[in-house]
Amino acid sequence: MRSASDKVNTTQEEWAKMKFSRIAALAVCALLSAAMMAADGTVKGSVKYDGEPPVVEKKKIDPAKLGGCPHAEVDTDTLVVDKATKGIKWAMVRIMGVKAPEPKEPFPVPTMDQKGCKFEPHALIVPPGTDVKLLNPDKIGHNFHTTPLDATNPGFNRMMPPTDDVMNVKGSKYFVEPEVIKVQCDIHPWMTAFILVHDPRFAAITPADGSFEIKNVPPGKYDVVIFHELGEQTVKVEVKDGAVADVGEIKFKQK
Repeated sequence: MRSASDKVNTTQEEWAKMKFSRIAALAVCALLSAAMMAADGTVKGSVKYDGEPPVVEKKKIDPAKLGGCPHAEVDTDTLVVDKATKGIKWAMVRIMGVKAPEPKEPFPVPTMDQKGCKFEPHALIVPPGTDVKLLNPDKIGHNFHTTPLDATNPGFNRMMPPTDDVMNVKGSKYFVEPEVIKVQCDIHPWMTAFILVHDPRFAAITPADGSFEIKNVPPGKYDVVIFHELGEQTVKVEVKDGAVADVGEIKFKQK
């Protein structure tokens, strides 16, 4: 039979265990709450031209190579530099290795136009596995030819006759893995564009001033890859809780 002192000691031990369990549980809850309350951050910067901005002129087309195109000259988007800011348009920015939950809403259908014998837009973000809608308001024969630059996805090469207004390119086959893909028309070789296969939430295409701002990035350390026809650069960035990580000016120059 247990004595009164034994009962007291046992009660004290049980109380100590309960107290420790409560403290441990509170600590775990505090850690979970802190993790859940961690605010996403922002990555920003700008892509600039290193040197005197080039003069962009319309590209004159050899009449023998028009291939049904009614335009003797077309605008070129290969290198578009803003004179005031030296910003480079159409640079592709992507944050690598972001782990985030699936989006609640589907992304808009990515669409590429073949208008005025040029691709519009010149650079397009495509979510992995998503179809691309290709338009043909020119009503002339075009050719949609993709070249994956990392050879991660298979290439696509198909004619689009003038009678076809729309062609869907299957993302489940041709845009599965994240990478940069060059697009060209073999009939009209001056027609080029790029597809950036990446989660659109963590990618951007620079406007005329070359700036970019990617919001709602989970805290962590990342590589930010900037691609342009002038080359590719990678900068490292750390996104802190609710803060803005500015990578500054990323400069490119002609080789």
